[in-house]
Amino acid sequence: MFSVSSRKVRNTLEENAYIASAEIDRQIPDTYVIKIEENKPTLAIKFQENYVILDEDGTAIVGYSDFASQTATILSGISITEYEIGRIPTLQEGCDLSAVLAMLRDVNDSGLYFKRMEMVTSTSVKANITDTLLCQGECADIAENVESIKAAVYDLGQKGVSRGVIYISGDGYAAFNPVI
Repeated sequence: MFSVSSRKVRNTLEENAYIASAEIDRQIPDTYVIKIEENKPTLAIKFQENYVILDEDGTAIVGYSDFASQTATILSGISITEYEIGRIPTLQEGCDLSAVLAMLRDVNDSGLYFKRMEMVTSTSVKANITDTLLCQGECADIAENVESIKAAVYDLGQKGVSRGVIYISGDGYAAFNPVI
């Protein structure tokens, strides 16, 4: 029981990019309790023929050639120039990654989820709520008005409307256009 260092086990576990933190509790006489907090796959960005999966902080946690089983939002209109697992990747110019990640954190925490997003400018996106219902605006405006977006999606669903674009402006207004 004492021949294994809890600190070494914790450090070894935390070297894995999927693990945010690990806690090891030794319970005498013969039990270890290991509590792991995982990094949450948040964003997927194309790199060559693969996708790089980033966590909520923008750190690359894994690369995949097949993205079908992942739950992260796919971001297009930007590409990774280089990456290393466990580090924030280098992106081509034209993307404020911190603004995108902050917006996604607020959107995901609200219970709304974007399947895909496309960078329109360095700080604005066009995001797919469904395949045919989009949300477009500055990342900060979308984050600040996520409850308005949810209300608009609910209202549109009640009216049987399943396609169009919800535009979010800087003054907190949401406008809808049925044309994609």
